Amino acid sequence: MGPYVGYAGIVRQRLLVLALLGTACIPTTSSTSGDQPAVGDDAVDGQFTFVVDSFQCGETEVKNGIFTQEANGEFCLLDLTVTNTGDQGRDFLAGAQGLFSYGGGRLAPSNEATILVNADVVNEEINPGLSIEATVIFDIADPAEIEFAHLKDAPLSQGVKVRLGLERG
Repeated sequence: MGPYVGYAGIVRQRLLVLALLGTACIPTTSSTSGDQPAVGDDAVDGQFTFVVDSFQCGETEVKNGIFTQEANGEFCLLDLTVTNTGDQGRDFLAGAQGLFSYGGGRLAPSNEATILVNADVVNEEINPGLSIEATVIFDIADPAEIEFAHLKDAPLSQGVKVRLGLERG
């Protein structure tokens, strides 16, 4: 491939780097404490306040116009509202978000499916006081194993855990 990669190639390269950076700060313990935020609660990490508006699994494909992305397992859609409560603009990075299983394994977003559904917010700068709505999509073999979402304002931040309300099967 020559020096010109094109916009799609650049986006894919940046998302790959962000996804790899997002795995650098995996929490070492898992908690099901009642103090942990849940769906609908404010969850703060750094300059961002996250609200998980919904978490739904079971989709076999996602579409945008004529474009379709098929799931290898099933898609789980994590609908978020992200508000910048800091005093500087900061990028929301979909690739930095994650899910964790009861066994402690990190599940990364499906970059292709997430971009297809909402390319405009995959790497969106949010200025202070403003919010965005985003859907981060995960391709998962067994949603019953998911314990919580791990949301980050930056790839290397500690992040905040949000209980998703799923019962372990």
